[in-house]
Amino acid sequence: MTAGTVFIIDDDASVRDALLLLVDSLGMHGQGFADADAFLAAPSVPRPACVITDVCMPGTDGITLQRLLRERSVTIPVIVMSAHGDIPMAVSAVRAGAIDFVEKPFRNQQMIDRLREAIELDRTNIVRTEACGQLTQRMQTLTTREKQVFDLLANGYSNKRVAATLHLSPRTVETHRARILRKMHMSSITALVHTIASMPALND
Repeated sequence: MTAGTVFIIDDDASVRDALLLLVDSLGMHGQGFADADAFLAAPSVPRPACVITDVCMPGTDGITLQRLLRERSVTIPVIVMSAHGDIPMAVSAVRAGAIDFVEKPFRNQQMIDRLREAIELDRTNIVRTEACGQLTQRMQTLTTREKQVFDLLANGYSNKRVAATLHLSPRTVETHRARILRKMHMSSITALVHTIASMPALND
């Protein structure tokens, strides 16, 4: 996986250039945009990645950009910055999904720390998304009966109780249980339940 791509959105060319140099010094790839609309019109985003965006810009502002990214299901981390930061603005940015709010002028080390955190967070998100996709595909291989058995087992039913509820023999339930675990690549129903619970997308 690459070192990461940082998208820098600021109408101040001097800020963009300074951040591009900083990003380059970290071995990451940087791309600068004078406004949010230009970024939104760009091709698909390479991952892992993050966005650094100013709040106050001509056209689409930084807070609106975060909302638009959410609407497009773009989940890369966003760092918001502003030369006119205040508490309400910071709160708005974080509520919109920003991982941090940085006031200009910022210290290089402060931005470096945020960038590394953002790229690492996106790496984690990528792994989680891939795992979620694999689990979803495996869930789709379960038969209707296996899904019924799993739902009851996941709710704490014993094999005997599942058998009585579904009018099956305990041996048949045990067979279904073994098939479920084999298809899901899991060692136990408890582990499978915990894995599903840790993936919000599977619980929507």
